[in-house]
Amino acid sequence: MCLSESMKEILTIIIACLLPAMGLKCASGAPSVAYYTATDKGESAAVFFAAGKFSDAIKAYRIALREALAMDQPELQARYNFNIGRIYYECAAYDSALSLFSQAKAFFEETGRKAEAAVAEVYIILTKAYTGESDSVEALFQSLEPFLKRDDEPLLKTARSITALLRNDADAAMKHCKSALEPFRLQKNYYGCGVVYYYMAVASSMRREVEKTRNYLDSSLICYRRSPQRYRTWKTLLGRAILEYGKGDTAEGDKWYYRAEAAAPDMITLPSRDSLCAGNYMQKP
Repeated sequence: MCLSESMKEILTIIIACLLPAMGLKCASGAPSVAYYTATDKGESAAVFFAAGKFSDAIKAYRIALREALAMDQPELQARYNFNIGRIYYECAAYDSALSLFSQAKAFFEETGRKAEAAVAEVYIILTKAYTGESDSVEALFQSLEPFLKRDDEPLLKTARSITALLRNDADAAMKHCKSALEPFRLQKNYYGCGVVYYYMAVASSMRREVEKTRNYLDSSLICYRRSPQRYRTWKTLLGRAILEYGKGDTAEGDKWYYRAEAAAPDMITLPSRDSLCAGNYMQKP
């Protein structure tokens, strides 16, 4: 039986739709439905992450990761493992973060993405530093420098400032922060600037420089307001609360504390107000 031209056209459309639905590519090499599902969920997860909706971000990333695994796409697997690791890192769930960063690094290396593997290694070093494994940190950081892209250099300097703060070396931390700040400014990376100003505030608080601490915290908040990534705003707000509590101004401290509580991502639990009133001058980095 001969098919009309219109029927042939309909069948062509049906076949074109069925092939990607089975996880395959058309002859033209067009991505499959599974690929679009993975990337779409990955993009949604990134929006949730930036907004501090960590639970929603993890759910979306896990769907994206499942599709990437089904398609045997190591590049996507690396990206989504890394991003889930970043959420656990922000929540101080370091064992989970370390496992995911390590998987991401392996997948990046498998696909020849040396720069991305180096970034994953930076986070592996940071995660280990937070759990007390800080031996030979500087040597490890130096070994990564040749593999990082130019735009990632401020990340390495910021990481060095964090490990310096964990060693209670405020002077070294401030030095690394200042060297990271200018590149972030040139990139107009307001999130990066906000993070660096926060760590400068932590370093200043270690020196008991109250006014500088306040100024750096305020600068951090200004930068975060200009960035779509605001999931770390709570830390800066909490820093202001601790600063005011340390001065004995409970009312002002409460104002900042409750702002921090409102801004914190859904998987973050703030230290209790009472512990801050009687506790440390500034939280750890």
